[in-house]
Amino acid sequence: MEKRRGIKNYKEHFPEELRKKLPRAFDVVGDICIMKLPEELIGMSREIGEAVIGSYKNIEVVCIDKGVGGEYRKRRIEIIGGERRTLTTHKEFGFSYKVDVSKTYFSPRLSGERQRVAKQVKSCERVLDMFCGVGPFSIPIAKRAKEVFAVDINPDAIELLKENTKLNRVDNVFPILGDSKEVLRGERFDRVIMNLPHSSLQFLTSAFERTKENSVINLYRFSESPDTTPIKKIASASNKKIEKIESFKLHSYSKFESLHCFDITTE
Repeated sequence: MEKRRGIKNYKEHFPEELRKKLPRAFDVVGDICIMKLPEELIGMSREIGEAVIGSYKNIEVVCIDKGVGGEYRKRRIEIIGGERRTLTTHKEFGFSYKVDVSKTYFSPRLSGERQRVAKQVKSCERVLDMFCGVGPFSIPIAKRAKEVFAVDINPDAIELLKENTKLNRVDNVFPILGDSKEVLRGERFDRVIMNLPHSSLQFLTSAFERTKENSVINLYRFSESPDTTPIKKIASASNKKIEKIESFKLHSYSKFESLHCFDITTE
């Protein structure tokens, strides 16, 4: 389908009665659109993919998101329109990231949050990014921090991170392939980034073990409310004193849960 620049919304390719069933929003990583389709529309996936390609000049690939799973946090995707590839370059706030949407998890929805955290960082900080992915937290932070240790268990993520450090000309990010609970034992950091929303609490003890006094942990968690009780219980069991916790909602995740950020400052 040729690009139709007069079309501002892909839904306009379809009859009125069908439009209300189509996804209202989708993620765009680089020039790749990632959307979720209800089961009743799967049979129309090719038509929907071509409608998206025909409507937005910045999109060259359309994929269905079939869920994220496994310890490597990989999306199961199916290409339904445009070019047959999953590798792209995503740009935000002056940084560029090579991302393979089938091999590494990347959320464009957190661009503002990544910017917010990077602006908190001081030049003297040693930072640990426990689940770094391709580096969207690590690289902006590295422009401000003394050094960043970026850990991920996914080898594809670490290889792309290495490429992205060169692409963005940062030399103080140290990529580490491994389990965040096991690596860097004995090291202490001024800040820890914990962007693993489904299971971040399982790693919080390890994060506390790697913090100095007056450190900050930026923890992300899917939950019904910004309840800090589980964090305080883990801190108590770890003999770690907390000075304060600031929490806020970033966006909805499901009918009942939202993504919450918890900025934890230790004593």
